Order: sequence, then C-alpha cells, then structure tokens
Amino acid sequence: MNIVKKLTKIVILAMSLIILTFSLNAKRGSFISDPYIQIARLDLNNINEDTLKKELQKVRHKLDYLYIFNSSELSTFNLGNLKRLQDITISNCPYLKSVNISNCDYLQKIFISGSTPSNLSIKINNCPLLQLFAISDSDINDQELQSLLSPVKDRLSTLYLSSCKNLQDIDLKIYPSLDFLSLDDCPGLQQNIKELRATGIEIETFE
Repeated sequence: MNIVKKLTKIVILAMSLIILTFSLNAKRGSFISDPYIQIARLDLNNINEDTLKKELQKVRHKLDYLYIFNSSELSTFNLGNLKRLQDITISNCPYLKSVNISNCDYLQKIFISGSTPSNLSIKINNCPLLQLFAISDSDINDQELQSLLSPVKDRLSTLYLSSCKNLQDIDLKIYPSLDFLSLDDCPGLQQNIKELRATGIEIETFE
C-alpha cells in the first residue's frame, strides 16, 4: 500500500469516528451545555510520562480530546478524573506497555494506530460511555485483541479495524452489545466475512 493511499484511509477513518462521535452526542444530549465553554484539544508529540502529567494538569478540567503521537519514551501513563474527556488517540508509541483510565465520565472512544505494541494493556474503570474502539496499522493478533477489548467487552458497540493483518478469526459472540464492525485491509478477517456476517452484526468492508 503506497503512502498516499495509506494516509487517505487514515483520514477517512478519523472523519468517520468524528461523525460517529457527534451522532452519539446527539443521541445522548451533549454534556457541554454552556455555549461559552471552549472545547480543549491537547496534542502531544514525543513526550515522556512526566511531561504528560504536567500538560494534563494545565487543562484537566476542560480537556475534551487527547492526542499522543510519536512518543518513544512513553511506557506507561494514567488518566483519571478527566470529567470532560471524550476521545483518546494513541499513535506510534512503540514502547507503551500499559494505560490506566479511570473516572472519565464522558469518554466515548479510543483510537490506537501505528507502531504501538500489540501487547498493550489498557485498564479501564468507571468510564460508562466508552463503547467504541478503533485500531489501525497494528500487528495485534486475535488473542491480543480480545485481551485489549476485555475491559469493555460487555458494552462495546462499535469496532473499527484497519490494516490489522495478523487478525484471523475473532469471536464476535463475546461482545453482546456490538452492532457495527468496520474492516479495512484485514485480509484474514475479510476472507471469513460470511461467518462474521452470520452473527447478525452490521459489517462494513473496504476493498
């Protein structure tokens, strides 16, 4: 896959996730009722855990979107009591091993992409609205995916998988709330598309 095609797919995926977030907010009612409250987005590139803590401290009461990119010094971090946080993106953090997320009342989705370890462990506690995961350009395998999604397996409703070529046979029956699955450049799963669709879950595929 050439770089232009790859970037185009990532942009399309990101836009799809943004549209879905707006849709989820519309169904639930936006939690930001004051029109004068500004949405806060924090983009962090090439950081370590200490820097992340300092940056979060500055905006923790108004942070809506957190994006962490290209951070080879980051091995673990904790996110707690970020009451407005809706969206977490982690991209190209090759040594990241564990993430702990707790008490994020409005967190809706997590997007993981790039050279992030396939054995990344995410522990989630008291994030009642989290029901969407997106994973792109990952070496994750079937067992690792099941382990990664285990904290939200009972309420996961939407799953995006893009360029995850080690996935072969995922058991959709263990996700009782899953109603939408998007597959792009996941040949092992797409060759078994009939079996996946037999579960009754809506499945979107890209050629």
